[in-house]
Amino acid sequence: MRLDDPFGRVARNNHQAYTALRMRLLAEGVNDTAAVDRFTRNMRRTAGRLTLLVLALSAMLGLLFPRAAAPLFVFGAVVIAWLGTSYWQTRAHVHRYRRELADRDAGPALAPEAPGAAQSDHPRQEERPS
Repeated sequence: MRLDDPFGRVARNNHQAYTALRMRLLAEGVNDTAAVDRFTRNMRRTAGRLTLLVLALSAMLGLLFPRAAAPLFVFGAVVIAWLGTSYWQTRAHVHRYRRELADRDAGPALAPEAPGAAQSDHPRQEERPS
């Protein structure tokens, strides 16, 4: 049991979101790493354009309505924060999908040569003579 997600709701929702995105990408024909890279570039460009649009719109409305400038800027900041979190979550799902495609394409070529060939994360403790 994890303290930050005791009932597994966040993990379950993330898995459902990933599955939905994966099905959407497959339906759109994004089924190789080059297509995923193109999708990532387009997604980054779209997120940047939306951020600039929200910033410009907030600044323009703030200049047109100076008495409402503070709430407009706060609203713009909230929208940008929402766009940012949505972008990062989608980006993480797309990277996971790309890793799955790369692993599928690589196949057994990435398997270690010998059973003991894999490196562990922990350094080996040397034996000391008694």
